[in-house]
Amino acid sequence: MAIVADSTLLIGMARIGRLELLKRLYGRALVPPSVHEEVVVEGKRLHKAGAGEVEKAIQSGWIKVTALTRDQLSKAEAYRASGGIGRGEAEAIALARGRGLPVIVDDRYARGLAGTLGLEFMGTAAVLLEAHWRGLLSKREFAESLRELAKVTWLSPEVVAELLRLAEEGKQ
Repeated sequence: MAIVADSTLLIGMARIGRLELLKRLYGRALVPPSVHEEVVVEGKRLHKAGAGEVEKAIQSGWIKVTALTRDQLSKAEAYRASGGIGRGEAEAIALARGRGLPVIVDDRYARGLAGTLGLEFMGTAAVLLEAHWRGLLSKREFAESLRELAKVTWLSPEVVAELLRLAEEGKQ
């Protein structure tokens, strides 16, 4: 199963050394050109951590930069015009909707839009929980990865506590 990825997911997972989990969990990740531009092109220009790792994953083929159709571009522009989300999130949502794939976005407004559109979605921290549930991360590795992720992207203490609780309980 493939997923559509937003910039925050790729940057966060690369910066905590867990980008490869996406390949192991989902097989491949599709990203719109604006996400590639933000993460790899701008990331390398600004010497951002994680840009090289994402570029290598694209070169190896399991992350695929995927152009949007005219219809998807039009929808992405409409999503942006409605306010609250950036180009990368809007394009990721439009691509996911067009392909019938889950989208991984962390922005609150983007998640709200994805839900309104009936898309399956989750955030980056939930990907780590899924990896734990599937046996790819031990409880200790999950907790460490979650702590590291909280250093590179904002996670509320309530969300961290809830994810740790869910990891303790196991997949329902």
